[in-house]
Amino acid sequence: MLIRKSKVEDVKDIVEIFNQARQYFKDNKIDQWQGFYPDEIEALEDIENNIGYVVTDKGRVIGYFALSFDGEDNYTHLISGNWLNDEPYGVIHRIALRNDYKGKNISNYIYEYCKEQCVNNKIYNLRIDTHQDNNKMLNSIKRFGFIECGITKVEDGGLRIVFQLLFN
Repeated sequence: MLIRKSKVEDVKDIVEIFNQARQYFKDNKIDQWQGFYPDEIEALEDIENNIGYVVTDKGRVIGYFALSFDGEDNYTHLISGNWLNDEPYGVIHRIALRNDYKGKNISNYIYEYCKEQCVNNKIYNLRIDTHQDNNKMLNSIKRFGFIECGITKVEDGGLRIVFQLLFN
């Protein structure tokens, strides 16, 4: 497996992965990504902003995520809880995998990669959020060592559980 920056020619695969995730959430009664977000627009914006990444296996795009060091407006004011610190952080968004690659600990591979990128940028905090009903993601985040910090509200008015990982 390999992680690399996403490119415009990856967008079709990325959107297919988003659509598979959207359907998975719908089938499992998880009220996440049930509108148009994320879609081609987010994939292209992530490429333009140099924050989009694909996970490939033998050249096939099997996963996607965004990693940003520009902060996150939704993390400024938590509805409940507190961050572990106010230091600079990386934030992971839009993790999604092809259905046939779920359950293979690829999320750990992504988290390790994000952690390395943080360290390369002299940042020792990583933040992430997910829907309260997304049990697979919640388990993945906690298993990797992220600490639950509280609840935030996102643009569509939904609530997300927020997590932070400290390292050095």
